[in-house]
Amino acid sequence: MDQGAGSTVRNEAVERARSLLSVDLLLAGAYVLAHLAYFSTLTNAIVPGLDRLALLLMTLAIAGGVARALWLGEWLAALLAIAATGLVAAQLAIFAQLSDRPINWNAGLPYLSLAGFVLFVNVWKQRTTLMTLLIGAAFVYCAIYVALSVAVAASGALGGALVLAGDDRGPRLVLANGYAALALFAALVRCRQGPCNWRWLGLLFVAFVAFALAQSRVFSAVAALVAVLYLLGLTGGIVRWLVALVFTIAIGAILFGAAVPTWNPFDLVAIDPSGAARANGYAVLQPLLANHPLTGIGLPTDRAAFDAFVGRPFVYWEDLGPFGIWAAFGAIGLIAYLLIAYRCILAEPDEGRFSQILSLAALTIALYSVISPALWSGSASIVANLVLACWLTQRRSRIERQ
Repeated sequence: MDQGAGSTVRNEAVERARSLLSVDLLLAGAYVLAHLAYFSTLTNAIVPGLDRLALLLMTLAIAGGVARALWLGEWLAALLAIAATGLVAAQLAIFAQLSDRPINWNAGLPYLSLAGFVLFVNVWKQRTTLMTLLIGAAFVYCAIYVALSVAVAASGALGGALVLAGDDRGPRLVLANGYAALALFAALVRCRQGPCNWRWLGLLFVAFVAFALAQSRVFSAVAALVAVLYLLGLTGGIVRWLVALVFTIAIGAILFGAAVPTWNPFDLVAIDPSGAARANGYAVLQPLLANHPLTGIGLPTDRAAFDAFVGRPFVYWEDLGPFGIWAAFGAIGLIAYLLIAYRCILAEPDEGRFSQILSLAALTIALYSVISPALWSGSASIVANLVLACWLTQRRSRIERQ
């Protein structure tokens, strides 16, 4: 009897170990770590050149994820991932044609995160383990960010890390918004739903300090708004539809300039250097987008080529939210971007804690996407990938039940 019980325990342990070491979980875990290493912008400060290795690992993980999806019969996820990759390639070719420059395929690698959701679809049955890994990585990132931000504040520079400056806020590191949002809401949900102890309060404090040191005013304000709504129990039902309505009005105001050349919504916030830079970029891209409304101007081969093409330095389509997406990815990219954003806003969580964390983070990045396309091509794409994976697996489950 004892030997049989012992054998059963050993067999269960072996099965758990096998599940934890599944190919899909390893691919997804490698993708998460590589994605964070690349989009955190801290890798070069730690080991110069590590960002290139992270980008290569991220690309290989996505390729493996597509292959696994085809093997597992996840046809829709695989086809959507291939379509996302095709869109990136097409936009690289469009810019090369318009600017009369050779195509630089390597310039498209950072945007392959658009297809990262396929990895999470493959591993969705192990989403608890995946979310534990992801949130743990987010907390570690916030702690490193706080430490390095203090160093930046003290020295004014930090190796190859991306440091922002140019206004009265002084030098500061770029914050990986998607991971910061996951860390903040993971700690907040745990402290509210319990059990809460000093460790979780400490993690909440670390996330809060990361936001404070980043000095990203709009993103911090949006995260604070979502946090308050959550604490008041106002993140479901009619509130989400009201948020979607406000989001639609804001998006409409930004896109309106594509039809009316005299309209520049960022003139309203041009009182500081950040707002002025956005107003300048909007004005520069307006006529270019008007001439190419279906395809946009594509993805540039490099920074110098983009500056030469638009005829003015310090123009960044990444600062213009959906307008920038339209310019870089065309009408198809804009439609896909908006569909993802609305899904992030309107998809309500189930009873699980991880679902609640993901829902709050997704709502935050969707609202922030009004002025920043981070959910599409930045660190917040990790949250959008999870939302898409959740939708695809729910859709498959409904079809199987029917």
